[in-house]
Parts: sequence; structure tokens; C-alpha cells
Amino acid sequence: MGVEMVSAESASRPRYGALAPLPGTRQVIVADDAGLAAAGRLIAAAPAGFAAAATLIAIAPAAALPAAGRTVTVAGIDEAIAALQALLEQADMGTRLYIAGADPTLALVRRAGLAAGLSADAIAAEECGAPRRRVRCMHCATIVDDVTEPRITCPSCGLELAVRDHYSQRLAAYQGVWVGPGPVRITSAETAS
Repeated sequence: MGVEMVSAESASRPRYGALAPLPGTRQVIVADDAGLAAAGRLIAAAPAGFAAAATLIAIAPAAALPAAGRTVTVAGIDEAIAALQALLEQADMGTRLYIAGADPTLALVRRAGLAAGLSADAIAAEECGAPRRRVRCMHCATIVDDVTEPRITCPSCGLELAVRDHYSQRLAAYQGVWVGPGPVRITSAETAS
């Protein structure tokens, strides 16, 4: 359709650059299938010893995996976050987290890293692949993953939503706001949820 999802830069919108090695004692890399090439570039550009000391958590890889000291292959984002949390429970100062992939992967893994106690400076991320977003319906609080269009229909409440450029760090999601005319009518069944 040619309509871009983002029409103006929002101060809340995350900004990502290219992955580059950070000084540290332990390297953890989380990559979805779209981010595996970026993870490979990071490992190739890193100083000697980086790859051997790195742990790669690969989410549903369809491509060849870059060489890392330890590789954990998982089926989805929830398993990746569980594997990351287990690694970060034994993390020490100097642990660095690298994330490569689609926006939803970056957001959820970054949130997990921050919750585990990593500082924002210890986390690097690179967005890869086709633009996809995680959107929260502002009417019923449903989360919709892998959104690629500027408007969607909420699968729970059925409202047509515009995907706003406002990003919530807490929810790791963009706002989906109703685009209909007039006020939204909330039924008693909807207020019970």
C-alpha cells in the first residue's frame, strides 16, 4: 500500500545502531533468524577470544549459526528470555548483552536484560529484517506481535487501531489507538477483564 508505519520521529521510539564489541568479561548474544547475520558480523569484528567466551542464544534459526563458545537454540522468544535469565543469574560485572533481530525481539530481550540488573550501557542492539512491531491495544490491553501495517484490527476487541509511534519501555510495545468516530463504548463484560 506504500503507507509507512512511522510518520514522524517520536522521542519514545527506540533507536538502534550496528552491533560493535563492547569491553567486557562475558558476552551474551541473542539473535532471531533475521539477526543471525548481524551476530556473525559482531563475532567476526570482535577481538581475539570474544567468540570463544560468547554465548549465542539463537531464536528459531533457519540459517547457519555463527561460531560462538556456547550456542543455545530455542524455538521462540519466551524460551530465549528464560535462557537469558538463567545466564544472567550468574552474571558478573562486565557482562555485555548484544541483541540482533526484529523490533519485538530487541524490545523484549532488552527489557529482560534491564530487569536482570544490566545497565543500559551494557546492552547493544541492532534492528534487522523487515520492520515489525509489537503493538498494545489501548482499549483492551491485548498485545499483537509482528505488526507490519500502520492500521490493524485488534484480535480481541475487534476495533480498528492506528499504530502510533509512541513506544512504552515498560510494556515493550507501541500504542494501538482506536481510529473510529466518536467515543468508544465499553460494555460491562469488557470492564470485567
